[in-house]
Amino acid sequence: MSRGKLAAQCAHACRLSFLSFLNKSPGTIPSEADSSAFGSIVVLKAKSELQLKKLFELAQERDLPTHLFTDHGHVISGTVFDGQPVLTALAIGPVQRARIDDATRAFSCA
Repeated sequence: MSRGKLAAQCAHACRLSFLSFLNKSPGTIPSEADSSAFGSIVVLKAKSELQLKKLFELAQERDLPTHLFTDHGHVISGTVFDGQPVLTALAIGPVQRARIDDATRAFSCA
């Protein structure tokens, strides 16, 4: 996946995770937010689709806002993007770091 495609997939997942947070807690500003940064965003690389799915399940078990993003219908010659749905990104948060750090230790920075 190109860097631009990766950035777009991460942005989609983050946006949808934040919308999930707002739907669960309408009118609430997360405690992680501050006036300049609105919390931290970290991009990590998963070793496999299974690893992403397991982290997604863990986030759901902990009742954290999350979104598992699947790319639909895009075709990019010579890649896994052949028009079929492809799981590409997972976003968790906004959430306090202490609630998810233990689960993300197996991931490396992208």
